[in-house]
Amino acid sequence: MKYLLIETVFDSPHLETSAEIALDLKNQRKSVNFSWIGYDLPWSDWSISKNKIILGASQIKKVNLIENILKNNNIECETPIKINKKKLLKIKFWAKKFNGNLEKLKKYKYKNINLGIGVASSLISYYHQSNLDTKKYYEVIVRALISSAIIYERSLLLINKIKPKIVVTFNNRFASSLPIVLAAKSKKIRILRHERGSNYNKYEIFKKDVHDLSYRSKNIKDYWLKEKNLKIKTKIAKKYFLNRRNGIPLGWDMKKNFTLKQKSGEIIPKDKNFTRIVFFTASEDEHESTKFQLKNLIWSTQELALKNLIKSLKILKKFELFIRVHPTHGKRKSYVDQEKWIKFNNNKNINVIPADSPVNSYELLDTADLIVTYGGNIGIEAVFWKKKVMTLRNSIYSGHGIAYEPKNFKNLKNIIKNFKKYKVINPNRALPFAYYFMTFGKEFKFFKCKDFDECYYKNIPMSHLNSLLYVVKKIKKKLSR
Repeated sequence: MKYLLIETVFDSPHLETSAEIALDLKNQRKSVNFSWIGYDLPWSDWSISKNKIILGASQIKKVNLIENILKNNNIECETPIKINKKKLLKIKFWAKKFNGNLEKLKKYKYKNINLGIGVASSLISYYHQSNLDTKKYYEVIVRALISSAIIYERSLLLINKIKPKIVVTFNNRFASSLPIVLAAKSKKIRILRHERGSNYNKYEIFKKDVHDLSYRSKNIKDYWLKEKNLKIKTKIAKKYFLNRRNGIPLGWDMKKNFTLKQKSGEIIPKDKNFTRIVFFTASEDEHESTKFQLKNLIWSTQELALKNLIKSLKILKKFELFIRVHPTHGKRKSYVDQEKWIKFNNNKNINVIPADSPVNSYELLDTADLIVTYGGNIGIEAVFWKKKVMTLRNSIYSGHGIAYEPKNFKNLKNIIKNFKKYKVINPNRALPFAYYFMTFGKEFKFFKCKDFDECYYKNIPMSHLNSLLYVVKKIKKKLSR
């Protein structure tokens, strides 16, 4: 069985994960080839600032470190493959021909291969804008399209040369990784994708798309069944819910727990005569950037889903709706998606709690008669805290009988009308999801990662920084703790 690992991302722990997989396969006496094809691209999802480059930072430095480790373990590292000038000109001509909105970008094809969807996904994430302005970012879109097509062509050349049975690469949704997957698919070659695991020192290998919810759901069940000791896995699972509520970050969520910034006692007291519905928004750009991998969407956007929810609530005589906007960190390139929800505030019975509000999300959850979300994992947490839950989008917990899942507007109205009659779901049914979030992934054997941007091989730091910048980075990290 011949494996070919193709990578474009130099960032930790992703490049280290690729090398880890290569070394593990080699130990199993598999035939392994590795190739870095992320060089000389006009745009990349992961890049180094000009200031750092001036001070000596380099992608190639990091890649060379990794390749030397692989070569010392008798793993073939392919030399860079160049695309001829004629083909490169055709790629540039194709990219510059793009003209249209975000939906057109999502359907923009190169040689009948949809590279546009990966570019759209990357740029939505990069600029944190679910409705990306394609006119404003036209030049960036062109550069990203060129990069994507170059990666696709390089991948094809590699595949034709090596003739692998399996191609391994990073998360398959990005402009810099989706082309690799699409090239392998065009040759009917099996694909494995790797991503971060449940903590810094774990990684996961996916046999299907990383954002394939039914596939992830099956994995959750498998992890739960694999651990036979019910007491152990229950303890681990409950720790997840307590950590989330107490603001303790997990490994896989990249320290994005915002509860510590929220205050106790900020909740508006609940009127006993009113039914309180709390809608927790999901991160708009995260949803939009992965939407192409989702199926059976009843309401294609979160805003449309919310409008239908509000319309359905009119069936209740007295209700109050709280819209808790998903909190966010302070380094975003845009806050458009967070500010769009304020228009729903009517200063009567619909209250919007902004992203930066100190209101504690869990205290708000406690006051609710019904929790509604757009596929968010808060739904799983709400089940554990003995709340009735409805999701307006398919989710990782779809089909598990722990949340109401309306199939259309009529069904939504019926749920709203009758949900008080239904029993609260057994909170233990949320445990397998929590256990998965706390444990998924394989432990690194050859590398050791202390953070998402700090990995070592035999105590040698795997870094794109020179010695001076690396020391500065370590000092900054210590001061920020």
